[in-house]
Amino acid sequence: MAIPYEIINEMQSLYPMPGAELDRLLESGWRFLGNEAVRHNVASWKAEICGTVPVRIRLSDFFLSPSQKKLLKKNAGLRVETGPISIDGQKTALFEKHTARIRERTPDSLFSFLNVYPEVIPGEGREFRVFSDSELIACSFIHLGQKTVSATYCIFDPEYGQFSPGIYTMLLEILYSIERGREFYYPGYVYSVPSQFDYKLNFHGAEQMNWGSGAWTPRERVPPGKYQDQG
Repeated sequence: MAIPYEIINEMQSLYPMPGAELDRLLESGWRFLGNEAVRHNVASWKAEICGTVPVRIRLSDFFLSPSQKKLLKKNAGLRVETGPISIDGQKTALFEKHTARIRERTPDSLFSFLNVYPEVIPGEGREFRVFSDSELIACSFIHLGQKTVSATYCIFDPEYGQFSPGIYTMLLEILYSIERGREFYYPGYVYSVPSQFDYKLNFHGAEQMNWGSGAWTPRERVPPGKYQDQG
């Protein structure tokens, strides 16, 4: 790809911030990783340089696709719990199962994504725990702004892939965001080339940010099967 004329590569420490400030950062292309907020328009994928593209879902334009409705119905027998984020041995073990399947850019720990105080930094942090009977099969983490929700990370047991846990927890988060009256849901970046992150485009109401102007414009939905495997 052509390298952007002006390379953006910024970082700042995270702290408990007002919801409006969290909103402003997300709208400007920042995302939250561990103890830092980062903002960059260039990355590497499969040993090649590519661009990063911030994406979000405008919740007023979101609606469930037929396949998403089918998934929610299929998973109706799973038990879902939500509450403040807390890291324990059960979630750490699930993280190890989750990352064993990742072939590139394997994270070191949950704290690569979550602050050491994830329930309050950078904002109110909540988790969605998904159980099959008594077994924890997925857990996702979000942070709430005043009008936004940041999807921070998701872990799941690959042995339960028939439940599409990554997409399922995103749907749970989106529906929760709508219930809480938020305007935007931010799942992070995709790349300017096909990658494992393209599943973030499998939602109606998706928008992308232009690094030059800062404007957000609609992004065409990428249905399942059109993007690369998440591993």
